[in-house]
Amino acid sequence: IDSINVSAAGNMLFSNSAVLTPDGKKLYVANAGAKNIMVINTENKNVEKVLPIKALWATAISMSQDGSKAYITSEDGGLYIINTSDDSYHNVLVLGVIFGPVIPSRKEPDILYTVGTLVEDSGTFRPSFFTFSLSNNSVVRFSNLASEVMPPDSFTRRFVVNPDETKAYFGWFQMDDRGSGNFNVFDLDGFQVLSSTPMDNGVTDFAVNERTGKV
Repeated sequence: IDSINVSAAGNMLFSNSAVLTPDGKKLYVANAGAKNIMVINTENKNVEKVLPIKALWATAISMSQDGSKAYITSEDGGLYIINTSDDSYHNVLVLGVIFGPVIPSRKEPDILYTVGTLVEDSGTFRPSFFTFSLSNNSVVRFSNLASEVMPPDSFTRRFVVNPDETKAYFGWFQMDDRGSGNFNVFDLDGFQVLSSTPMDNGVTDFAVNERTGKV
């Protein structure tokens, strides 16, 4: 029914992740080909800004509950936080912490849930579920994920925390002959994996319907 010219962001964009602000006025789109983020004004249907942020490939962008911030995991393992009021941004880059997709807590906005990687003193990379405090840029709580839950060479694209913050859902995808991966449910109270189910061809994306209890 309509279209928006996005050529201002470059050629061969290879767009692969997007998030809309709650008021529907701005759309943030990650372009893996052009290595940038385009900010689309949905009211005048123009690319308002192009931000030089290299988002991690195919990883979902998330939005704060009030729509004031967008969270984008970057190729360098850091996390970009964009202020949606003026599209200013800063990068959170912490030694030993590699961010995957993040979800801000509804109860404590300075706390982020994430499925990423923690680097131990020995140099070992551990896929981990952890909470991160933006007030002091540190890991608050973590749980290392067993290789059968999430292998070191895999990554999470979509990550969902339920509204009452008791469970989190995430899958992973690994490229092999046909693709492989698991769908995982994590208990946020006990801070441990509740279930890990192998999925044919892996998990590239999903949605959770809390009302029906279905994924």
